[in-house]
Amino acid sequence: QIDLIGSHAQPRPVRAGEIVTVSLVWRALREPDANYTVFVHLRDSFGRTISQADSPPQSGAYPTTFWDAGEVVADEHPIPVPADLASGDYTVVIGLYRLADGARLPITQGGAGDEITLPLVIQVR
Repeated sequence: QIDLIGSHAQPRPVRAGEIVTVSLVWRALREPDANYTVFVHLRDSFGRTISQADSPPQSGAYPTTFWDAGEVVADEHPIPVPADLASGDYTVVIGLYRLADGARLPITQGGAGDEITLPLVIQVR
């Protein structure tokens, strides 16, 4: 239903206690069949989620059921970096789910499962 066509994060590197903003660019492959919430997780080298930001696209201003087939939607998600987080490299994992029941939208292109590890490394200093 929805394809991720781009991503980046700013600032990089980031200090513990700051906010890193993950920008996503989506394309609707067809009209989505539900309102989806985006999850953005910051994970450590053991795969543990150390911070996250869940919200509908564009902070709820443009729900996925409004999207038309072929439409491209820019979407930003600020993630708080814990003040006590150790320096190091962290990964960003994203996906979509229905808030009503928590069911995640499955990944069908370029992977399997229900989440995508972005090719972004967030360096915390």
